[in-house]
Amino acid sequence: MIITVVVTVLVVGVIFGVILPQLVDWNQVFDAIGSVPGSDLAVLAAISVARFVPAGRLYSITLPGLSFRRGVTAWVSTTALASSTPGFDIPLRFAMYRSWGVSIERTASSAVLSGIVEMSSKYAVAIVGIALWALITLNAGVLG
Repeated sequence: MIITVVVTVLVVGVIFGVILPQLVDWNQVFDAIGSVPGSDLAVLAAISVARFVPAGRLYSITLPGLSFRRGVTAWVSTTALASSTPGFDIPLRFAMYRSWGVSIERTASSAVLSGIVEMSSKYAVAIVGIALWALITLNAGVLG
């Protein structure tokens, strides 16, 4: 577990301390964030926090016996790690679940099932969005 933490910290440090500073002008980033009204930031924060509920619930549903709190912990941890170091989310979830006494078989089943649900919901939202766009543009006479 200590090795995982050390590797994660090193990878994140290299990404944010070495690679990104060569590609990103942090002053522009902070200026852009500073130009966003506080009310918009508050709405964004509320929506972000509200996302914890269905995500944590999905993890606790796909692994019977996992509490909602641990489901949220697993989702937040793996999502944060996957955002900065792709490919480490599943090993982290396996390590967390194993430390909580969950078998490898149950962990694997949960990871596959939650992955299917997450990907299916993303595709479903995209399909609904495309369908709504098509309806709106057809009704407006834009597409013929």
